[in-house]
Amino acid sequence: MKHELFPSFPSRRWHVCFMLLITFLFSCQKLEVVEPDSCSFQSTTEIIDSSSASELSRIICQTLNEEKIPGIQVSIRDSTGKSWNIASGFSDLDQNRLLHDSDLLRIGSVTKMYTATLILKLIEEGSVQLDQKLSSFFPEYHTVRDVTVRNLLNHSSGIVDIFSIPALFVSSSAFPDKFWNPHHLAEICMEKNLEFDPGTDQSYSNTNFILLGLIAEQVTGMKIHMVFRERLFAPLDLENTSLVPYAPPPPNLISGHVRHYALSMSEWYTFKPDHTSWSTLAYSAGALVTNASELSRFVHLLFQNRILDQETLSSMLDFEGDRGLGISRISVNGRQMYGHEGEITGFESVAVYDPATGTTIAICSNKTPFDIYTLLDQIEAQLE
Repeated sequence: MKHELFPSFPSRRWHVCFMLLITFLFSCQKLEVVEPDSCSFQSTTEIIDSSSASELSRIICQTLNEEKIPGIQVSIRDSTGKSWNIASGFSDLDQNRLLHDSDLLRIGSVTKMYTATLILKLIEEGSVQLDQKLSSFFPEYHTVRDVTVRNLLNHSSGIVDIFSIPALFVSSSAFPDKFWNPHHLAEICMEKNLEFDPGTDQSYSNTNFILLGLIAEQVTGMKIHMVFRERLFAPLDLENTSLVPYAPPPPNLISGHVRHYALSMSEWYTFKPDHTSWSTLAYSAGALVTNASELSRFVHLLFQNRILDQETLSSMLDFEGDRGLGISRISVNGRQMYGHEGEITGFESVAVYDPATGTTIAICSNKTPFDIYTLLDQIEAQLE
């Protein structure tokens, strides 16, 4: 079935080009079949009964084997906040270590939900206004002077996507330890002509959320990882969520892997925990790390009005088409849910909230790309 959502991060149209450019970095690897007993559970029986748990384990292991994925985490949280978590498969390509639900993975563009929430918190505090123009933050860039914070949040700015610049892919692939300056990245895009007048159209752009991170730094006088920590992570007890490498890589952050489709279907590119190029290219658009359990907790708290006021949350869900403010409307088995998908080199994730039942589902994996929406459909079907 077709799902309506934002283009993934980074944009899938660059995958083929990207793979061809980095073939010299790959090494051959074959994954062995994953059996259902390679799963670890932390379950709450009121949420998932034993029969459904066994079927979910089978579905996830089948996905691992068919899609050649090292490991997957899933967290299901009900309207009361109780969760059922599972980790299946392995944390590494050599399959020497089982993946645990406490392991941390990069979540790519799911970061945008957190960044949007942070900006809306700053709006509640009075530090930022939703219809404030970029001219008040970046007065030297006349091309973007009429773009508003709202335009950034719902991708109606017209500002070019930083990931539409091929040279950045080449550089990030060839120099995995490169540390990009977000101000420089923003300048590159703000100096270019807009794709359309602000507010007249929508086009997904990671640059929008890089700019939002810079705005958060500007109005608070703090580095972005500290703004996240002070405004969101610490108050919500999200101890395992951080913006890496602006915060140090946690010891349980695992590597991610990209399957190389250009040659033999058996070669991989690895994004290691201490690599910096892809995450600093993403910045506040996609550099967060967490696990599925803590991701589902954040989404649950967001929609239970534990983070934002009801009026602010309603503005976040003021959709134009399927796009709200840092959030998307996603169809899962025909049900309209709220959430975001994320893809960053070597990792893929998705988190959705069902407003009809109050259920949250989060999926994190250490391989990209794969058909994560089919897995989401299959998991949701077991909850009916």
